[in-house]
Amino acid sequence: MKLFVSLGNTVKVPSVVGYNQDAAEDALTDAGFEVSVVTREAEDGETPGTVKSQKPGGNKHAKKGSTVQIIVLTEKEEPSESPSPSSPSPSFTFPGDGDDAARNDD
Repeated sequence: MKLFVSLGNTVKVPSVVGYNQDAAEDALTDAGFEVSVVTREAEDGETPGTVKSQKPGGNKHAKKGSTVQIIVLTEKEEPSESPSPSSPSPSFTFPGDGDDAARNDD
C-alpha cells in the first residue's frame, strides 16, 4: 500500500541565484510566487544587484502563491568621515560672569 500526501498546488521554484534583481523577481512572479527581497552588502568579488541566495532553493517544490525570499547584493558603502562642525558652537556670556564682572567694594 502506498500513501500519498498532497501539499496542494505545488510548483517548481525557479533557480534565480546569479540573476539581477528585476529578472529574478520576474521569473518568480511568472511562476506564481510572491517575492520578498532582503539586501546585503556585497563583499569583494561579488556583483552588486545580483541575487546571492534564495529560500526555498531553486528546483524545490513550493505551494503556488507562497513567498520566495531572495538576498540581493548592494554596493559596498565606503565609511564616511565624521562630519566636522561647519561653524563654531555659540557661546553665551551672562552679566556678572567672568573677570569682567562688576565688583562690589563696599
